[in-house]
Amino acid sequence: MNLFFYGTLKAEQVRQAVLGTHHATLRIAPATLTGYEVRQVAGALYPMIVASDHANIVSGLIIYDVDSESLALLDRFEGVHYQRAQVGVMTENGEEQAEIYIPDDTMIPAGLWDFDSWVNKDMARFFAEDFAPEGVARPRTDGEKDR
Repeated sequence: MNLFFYGTLKAEQVRQAVLGTHHATLRIAPATLTGYEVRQVAGALYPMIVASDHANIVSGLIIYDVDSESLALLDRFEGVHYQRAQVGVMTENGEEQAEIYIPDDTMIPAGLWDFDSWVNKDMARFFAEDFAPEGVARPRTDGEKDR
């Protein structure tokens, strides 16, 4: 199975923290996905992907031939509010099939999410506040203070 990473898993540090030694065996290439946009999850330091009527292009990574053990680790990390869905992504070899992690309707989108900005400004906070291999922290609600 192939996966398309559009958010925090684009960062090597996150992939390594989630997959441990499985990280070294991944075959990765750049890929794009059309018809979606990446949004910040309201109250969290990680993103979600949402369908878009615009001709948006999401830049990400295709991960080829993910084994069942790595897939289980990734599913656990994504948590109960994300499910996998099949999409077509563009690679240097043309269109290829992959799965993406789509949020359920309990996740609330906020502003557009930018990977480079997240790496520079929020990745350290993400690891301190929202990261857990057994599932990312649930979004904070309005009544909760920033952690």
